[in-house]
Amino acid sequence: MSYNQTTPKIISEDKRILENFNFITINGRLTVKEKDKLARIARDYRDTVKEGIRLAFQGASTNKATKILQKTLPNYVYTETAYKNSTAIVEGIKFHENGVRLHAEINKLWIASRGNKHDKGNRNVKLEVKDDHVEVRIKYPYDGSWIVGNAYFGEEYLP
Repeated sequence: MSYNQTTPKIISEDKRILENFNFITINGRLTVKEKDKLARIARDYRDTVKEGIRLAFQGASTNKATKILQKTLPNYVYTETAYKNSTAIVEGIKFHENGVRLHAEINKLWIASRGNKHDKGNRNVKLEVKDDHVEVRIKYPYDGSWIVGNAYFGEEYLP
């Protein structure tokens, strides 16, 4: 998992557009002490997306799919986000391949977690700005603890 933004960009001055802007990806460097815990979440998230692709091709509802997928990743928000990633991949395959089912190759490890306006942001990933870095807290779903790390942004941290 990496975050970084090379130059700040304003998407638009129009408040209506900014209110509808929901997602952002920032690349950079993340350092954590508990790498094994982060790797476990990322591996299980990837496996959940893979299984979700199979369920999405079968046309499973989000409720049914998340119940099945929570056996792999025991956190509803992670699981729901993984299934939404899966359905997006399936929609992309169907669009580009005229509906023909193909094998989706998912090798990279990553995690994602959606936010919620009632939770005032993301429930599983918290960012806190410090003087020279951003503290990142990632929810470890197996025991409820938090993995704490530091994120560094800037051109020098790009891979």
